[in-house]
Amino acid sequence: MALACQSLYDAAKREVGGGSGSESFQTCFINAINCCLDEMSDEADLAVRHTHITAVSNSISTLYTGHWYIVYAGVIYYLIRMGQRPSDPKTAMLVYQDSEKRWDECKGRYLTRIINDLQSDTTASVVKLGYVGTST
Repeated sequence: MALACQSLYDAAKREVGGGSGSESFQTCFINAINCCLDEMSDEADLAVRHTHITAVSNSISTLYTGHWYIVYAGVIYYLIRMGQRPSDPKTAMLVYQDSEKRWDECKGRYLTRIINDLQSDTTASVVKLGYVGTST
């Protein structure tokens, strides 16, 4: 099943204080998702890159609902970089550092999933535990 962007949008709006969903926040959200998809494509060196979205109502056909938390971490990271952060500089720096750490962790998990999917033997994963196979 494709990954729907609407739930990501609703959660991101709550986390970074996107208000009632202004047009400006929607534009930032779409840009953040597309940056996230580009970085995931680059990190995994994908032959076929993830396709950009153009609206909050879009879905990402190349990702599954199980990738939600990975994309969410990237969206929050990029929204913060785009200015959707607390106005207090000290708090803003902490929020940025936390989002950067989480995004790096999630990109690593994404790569592990890809490596596990590429294995011909579905009885053992690369790290000998966790996700195996293509269903998410």
